[in-house]
Amino acid sequence: MKNPFLKPLFIALWAAFLLLPFKGIKAASVLFIVVLSAIPSFKILTVYLSPILKNMCSSVEHLRQYWPSDNRFLFLILVPVAALPFFAQGYIIDVTILSGIYIILALGLNVVVGFTGLLNLGFVAYYAIGAYSFALLNTKLGMGFWSAMPFAVLITVLGGFLFAIPAGELPLPPDE
Repeated sequence: MKNPFLKPLFIALWAAFLLLPFKGIKAASVLFIVVLSAIPSFKILTVYLSPILKNMCSSVEHLRQYWPSDNRFLFLILVPVAALPFFAQGYIIDVTILSGIYIILALGLNVVVGFTGLLNLGFVAYYAIGAYSFALLNTKLGMGFWSAMPFAVLITVLGGFLFAIPAGELPLPPDE
């Protein structure tokens, strides 16, 4: 018989273990207690809220028929995102940019693994080459963002060509 408290316990321990080197034992203990109490609370809430959520979903589906099928209202999302750099603090902008980069990487992984079924993580190597070369150009040579970016792209392209050489077909000798 499975113990229903074992899974939340392991999840809370793992989360606390991951936080421990960064914030210390006190913060890890607090996170452990919060996660350990939050998981059963969410399970209990889902039992009580599922009928309400079903009614809300049916109401949303009823309203969706009146929503236009094209993307005319996409600007309602894009305008606040485009205005974010003018109003947000530096940390929020950094997190947003990193989130966008990781979303692009996840989309690339979805194309390769999800649509084709191939487990090929080669594009991550090119991301790493570009990021590492940009970091070296920026920190060691003191180049700014816009001056280091084209060189990082060129280094990544050169790395791609070098990796593609062994993968290419070799011409066969002519038959005599």
